[in-house]
Amino acid sequence: MDDQQIDEAFDFGAMAQVTTVEADRYCEGCGYNLRTQIVRRDARTQVLLCRCPECGRYHSVSDSASVGRVWLSRVSTLALALWIAVLISVFSSWAFGLFGISAVTLDELGRPWWMGGPQSSNIGLYAYTHTRQYWEWVGPMAAASVGLALVGGIILVIVFPHWRRSWYVATAVVVPLLAGAAVWAMVASDQPRPGWNRPSMGTWAYPYVYGHTLLQMLGGLIGVGMGRQLARLTIRILLPPRLRPPLAFLWVADGLPPPSSK
Repeated sequence: MDDQQIDEAFDFGAMAQVTTVEADRYCEGCGYNLRTQIVRRDARTQVLLCRCPECGRYHSVSDSASVGRVWLSRVSTLALALWIAVLISVFSSWAFGLFGISAVTLDELGRPWWMGGPQSSNIGLYAYTHTRQYWEWVGPMAAASVGLALVGGIILVIVFPHWRRSWYVATAVVVPLLAGAAVWAMVASDQPRPGWNRPSMGTWAYPYVYGHTLLQMLGGLIGVGMGRQLARLTIRILLPPRLRPPLAFLWVADGLPPPSSK
């Protein structure tokens, strides 16, 4: 019996549609990712089935209970807890990194900078905006703020493909704001030691705090807007078609058809 005779006898298209495949499941025949494929119920056996659009093979989507599956569920729970811990660590590191860039920038700008005058030794680099040393420090640190926030935004849209767009935007804005608020509090609490002939950070540092916060927000929003496009482009360049199906969520999350394995 050929495929056409099987289809006529089976009449898959006439079965009642129940749902769609919402997780990554792969065709045992060709390896195609069956995510988003229609799931139908066989009225005779009550088995849930889907069909691979690439090779036409039928698959049962019902999960049977077994001892192995019970243990797999337990291991999956532990893996999920570990994954949550990793995510917390990654995003905490991201926030601390944004804070660190701003804090290190202010620390270097406030360091006494000798420019050859009798009073200049107690004046920080922030006062010498016309010098090459000033821009060699401020420029790279501003680029680091944008770059780290950009990487964080890209990771955000790849790791959480199920989020709404508004959640990405909110996270890309709130995390730099929290880091900026921490730096702002550090500046507000700065008081020179008795006998030190230098101004407090509050007299000059706030524009840098606001500037870095805005740059970090901009970088995060760019990463959110372009993250999955860059990821898909990188996958197309580096991976052959047969290795792309496990990464189909990068397409499905944006309403695009999953990549073919051929």
